[in-house]
Amino acid sequence: MSFTTRLLGGIGLAAVVIATSSCSSPTTATTPATTSAPTTSDPAENPDFAQLGAGPYRSRGTVGVGTGPVAVTVDPGLHQAYTANMDHTVSVVDTRSRTLTATVPLGDVFVHNPRSIAVDPATHLVYFADEGPVGDVSVIDPATNTVTARIPLGDGHSAAVTVDSERHTLYVANTNRRKVTAIDTRTRAVVATIALTNGPTALAVDPGNHQLWAAGTGTLSVVDPATFAVSTTIPVSGDTDAMAIDPGTHTAYITHLFGHSVSFVDTTTHAVGSISLGNEGSYGVAIDPDTHTALLTSLSFESITMIDTRTHTVSASRVTEKSSAGTHSSWGIAVDTTTHDVYVTYGEYERGMEVLTRT
Repeated sequence: MSFTTRLLGGIGLAAVVIATSSCSSPTTATTPATTSAPTTSDPAENPDFAQLGAGPYRSRGTVGVGTGPVAVTVDPGLHQAYTANMDHTVSVVDTRSRTLTATVPLGDVFVHNPRSIAVDPATHLVYFADEGPVGDVSVIDPATNTVTARIPLGDGHSAAVTVDSERHTLYVANTNRRKVTAIDTRTRAVVATIALTNGPTALAVDPGNHQLWAAGTGTLSVVDPATFAVSTTIPVSGDTDAMAIDPGTHTAYITHLFGHSVSFVDTTTHAVGSISLGNEGSYGVAIDPDTHTALLTSLSFESITMIDTRTHTVSASRVTEKSSAGTHSSWGIAVDTTTHDVYVTYGEYERGMEVLTRT
C-alpha cells in the first residue's frame, strides 16, 4: 500500500482535482511571526515523555504561509525556508525576519499531499516532487520565485526528492513503480533508473560517502553513487515515512507513523535498532547536528519528540503550538544548520509554520 493511500485513509484527506494555472509573478507579503511563551509537554496529550520537558528549544511563534503546508526545506545560504502547500503553492519565508516574502504558484500539478521539497545549497534551486499521476519535478528559481522548468518523469507518484549537491545529482523516489530516478542537475537529464524491491517513500544522501539511502516498507536500500547500483538491502520493520542521516554519529533515522517507534541504522555497520515512542507515531524527521538531536513530528499525535543521537534515547518532547484554526498536528520539519532554528509545518487546513529557536 502506498504512503498516499495510507495517509489519506488514516486522516480522511480527500483527493482534489487541480485546475491548470500558470506560473504568474509571485505574490509578496510581510506576515511577521507571532510570538508566544515557550511550550512544554502536556501530560494529558503526551503522557509517555511528559516528564522530560520541552528540550533546548523555545517557540518564536508562527509564520503565515499557504494553506495546508506539509513539506519544508531550508536554504541557509539565502536565509530562506520553503513550504510546499496543499493549495498548490510554495511559500517563501525570510528566516531572518521570519516573514512570508513570496508565494510561488506550482501550476498544473496534482497535489493532495505535497510531502517532498528540497533545495540545492550550491545553486539554490528548489525542487518540488509532484505526487500525482504525472510525477514531474518542478524547478523553482529563487531569483524570480517562479517555476522556471519542469523535469518530466511521466510515470507519476513522485513520493520523495533529495539532492546530492557535490555530485550534481537529484534523486526522485517513485513508490508505485518501485524505483528511484537519478537526474543530472546541470543538464536535467535522467542518468539512471534504480529498481528497488519495495516502493520507496523516503530518500537521504549520506554526506560522508554520497551513498543514497532509500526507505520503503520493510526495507532500506543503499545505492552506490558511482554505479547507481543497489549495494545493500537492510530489513526494517513496518512502514517507512521519512528519513534523515546524522553525519556526526553515522546514523540514519527512519520514521514509522503507525508503528509508534523510530528506527535507526548505523550507516557504517548497517546494524539496526529501534526506539519506542510510547503512544506516539513518527512522521517527519530532521537532524540538528550541533546539538546531536533528531527531531520528529508525529502528524495527528500533535507533538515534537527529540532524540539524543549519541545515546539513541528520547531526550525531550513538546506539544506543538496551537494555531488560530484550532488544530496542532505536526507534519514537516527542517533545521537551519547555520542558526539551528527549527521549522515545523502543521498541514491539513492550517496556514502557519512554527519556528523554534535554541534556548
